[in-house]
Amino acid sequence: EISPRDWSSDVCSSDLVHATRTYPKQPNPAVDRLCMSVAAGELVAIVGPSGSGKSTTLRMLAGLEPCDSGEVCIGGRDVTTLQTRERNVAMVFQTFALYPHMSVAENMAFALKMTKMPADEIKSRVLRAAEMLDLTDVLNRLPKTLSGGQRQRVAMGRAVVREPDAFLMDEPLSNLDAQLRHQTRMEVTALQRRLGTTMLYVTHDQTEAMTMGDRVAVLDRGVLQQFAAPQEVYDRPASLFVATFIGTPRMNILEVPVSGGAARLGQGEFALPAAAGNKSRVMLGVRPEDILIDAASAVRVRVERVEVPGADTLVYGTIAGDPTATITVRLAARAGIAPGDDIGITIPAERLHLFDGESGHRLN
Repeated sequence: EISPRDWSSDVCSSDLVHATRTYPKQPNPAVDRLCMSVAAGELVAIVGPSGSGKSTTLRMLAGLEPCDSGEVCIGGRDVTTLQTRERNVAMVFQTFALYPHMSVAENMAFALKMTKMPADEIKSRVLRAAEMLDLTDVLNRLPKTLSGGQRQRVAMGRAVVREPDAFLMDEPLSNLDAQLRHQTRMEVTALQRRLGTTMLYVTHDQTEAMTMGDRVAVLDRGVLQQFAAPQEVYDRPASLFVATFIGTPRMNILEVPVSGGAARLGQGEFALPAAAGNKSRVMLGVRPEDILIDAASAVRVRVERVEVPGADTLVYGTIAGDPTATITVRLAARAGIAPGDDIGITIPAERLHLFDGESGHRLN
């Protein structure tokens, strides 16, 4: 069995402190005063829509983008002004960027040769990484003869042999098909656990973020919206943006009238916490799977569409008394509900998510 390098004493954390980057001729920062501390040996997934600052954050850590203000620290060392080669980090990009005329082994060894490392040490590292990544049988082949998944593993192997303080991965699986992405995602996670190396993994795919990360950093327009364990991000989204971005189907969000410390939904009422009672606009959120069917409920839904994608049934409808209030309910398959039905729903109080309609911040 191949054992990882014994770097328990020198596994490094990564920190961004009020890190800001504004591109020329752009009115707003691509990354705005970002504060994020990544623990040693942790896998952090950075997720957000296009233009949210994910890749810029990674490039600031790598030294490929300067910080206009703030600090970047790796392993307790301030590297804000250091060049990329001085930071001892390894990046894996969306494109494989392999040298087509070099074999797999030569591609993996190239960076080490540039540092004048002894040949025996280079060979040892390449063989070790190849066994970890199941590349031993293809070391003498050219990249063009490999599958997409194998080429991505070669790109990762090129990073592994450097034994960096941190891996920085920028959407490394986005060029792979869905099935191969799922398989390679598991391989990346297993590799990180085996090596125990700090990893920051950028993705626009929330499934990747939620299944891979020890913690998930959600970005929107350069601002960190939430940084927490995946389950907390899903169960207690810190803002309206996180609530609607994380989760498929997305969380139901309804603007509800507030009166006397209660919110009205159709013909039903929900008591509000003190923090929400004095707000002029309150947005009520509920995950589709948290809604219960209750024939006796005063809150009625007119069913407009039913989908059965597999193990679940998705019911889409409008709330009686407010035709603009659309809602999605997630039920077990073969739920016996059809378009045109009138159904009653209830929402357990502990499953309600309340947000300030002005700021978008969580209220409960």
